[in-house]
Amino acid sequence: MDLSDLRARIDAIDSGLLDALARRFAVGDEVGRFKAEHGLPARDPDREAEMTARYRAEAERRGLDPDVVEGIFRLILDTTVARHEQVPRQPAAAPPHVARTEFDQSR
Repeated sequence: MDLSDLRARIDAIDSGLLDALARRFAVGDEVGRFKAEHGLPARDPDREAEMTARYRAEAERRGLDPDVVEGIFRLILDTTVARHEQVPRQPAAAPPHVARTEFDQSR
């Protein structure tokens, strides 16, 4: 195996990472729309803390630097939240308007 073979393997892995990232952002966008439709805040600090702890533990279990992994996922989380903040929020439902007609006014 030579350097070009190794680089081709890295390129294939990177392509898979990009596919996974695109899928993650697509699902994250669905979460953002759900939050907007239900009046939930874009950021959920408790969920983020839970996810960060899980990422760090998984990094250690896999022999990776937890600080590096946390940094990567912090960027993904911050980008996801920024996308959530761009989703238009649904205004509170207004009571139905009852139009008066000429017939109603003649009473």
